[in-house]
Amino acid sequence: MHGLPEDVAEQGIDGHHEQIGEKWLKKWFGPEISQPVGLHVTAKRYQCTVHTDYLEQLSPASAKSFILQGGKMTGDEIRAFEGDPFFNEALQLRTWDDHAKDREMETPPLEHYLPLVQVALVSEGTSQ
Repeated sequence: MHGLPEDVAEQGIDGHHEQIGEKWLKKWFGPEISQPVGLHVTAKRYQCTVHTDYLEQLSPASAKSFILQGGKMTGDEIRAFEGDPFFNEALQLRTWDDHAKDREMETPPLEHYLPLVQVALVSEGTSQ
């Protein structure tokens, strides 16, 4: 997206993909969809901080990007994230992202999700 190489973390760069995704989604969806995407990296940092085994489960690329994205959270960061109105949704999104890396997982075709997307659309192409 936006011309960033796939191996951006390998080059020591934080591509801020969560911010790019949130910005794009805000054009089409409400905060209940866009904001958890914006918290996607924060959710990873949180999980790595509060669940010691979570960090060990990350792929090598995700572990490297974790460091570039700020590494483990401070106590203040943990409390701020836990107080975010989209805390639970961000953790759920993180779980889905983790499961999406399973190459054996069968996913329905795009057509399966289109009715859900249509219901969630705020307005076509109008920024909020």
